[in-house]
Amino acid sequence: MAADWQAEFERFPQGLRALVEAELAAGNAVTEVTHDFPAPPIGACLMLARQVSTRPRASGDGLDFRARQSSLTSGEWTDADRRFFVLEPPDPPPAEPSMDAIRAAMVPAPLQEPVPPAFLLEIDRRGEMITYREDGRLATVICTFGDPPRLILRTLTEWWHTEERRSVPMTAEEREAVIGRILDRCRWRHGLPTIARED
Repeated sequence: MAADWQAEFERFPQGLRALVEAELAAGNAVTEVTHDFPAPPIGACLMLARQVSTRPRASGDGLDFRARQSSLTSGEWTDADRRFFVLEPPDPPPAEPSMDAIRAAMVPAPLQEPVPPAFLLEIDRRGEMITYREDGRLATVICTFGDPPRLILRTLTEWWHTEERRSVPMTAEEREAVIGRILDRCRWRHGLPTIARED
């Protein structure tokens, strides 16, 4: 500690002096002794070079500790009289933000939605039938072409595999997916905007 600060340091209460002496013995240093805030005019402030490491940064043993997050200090130690303070230096400034990381975070991630299979609809108005074809299999569903047209859902129950010449029951998930595709295609491409579902 600088010689001209020693006299001021001797005025500090015993608990604060013991704290500073323990820190000096552990390799810390005093960078400044002033009469600035938060000390009143009759007191003084002592700034350490590093945060206190010789005891927990918490109140106890007659000393009061308060963490501070400012450009002046990261913590302050005082006693019940609050005339003398031992201050810890401010935390180092945070690292400069990476502009590359900020720009990358602003780009929305691509949606990983499953792509629906390619399919073909064959609409037989006279026979009141819609045939749905995809990937070597087909399914049929009755559709009444009145006003409004109605897709009779109970008639859509199974797949017919054309090459294997066999039928396989549809799962509930497959059935809902096929119904949704049929309704969308009919509304937007086949001139049936009012087509409705009927169980």
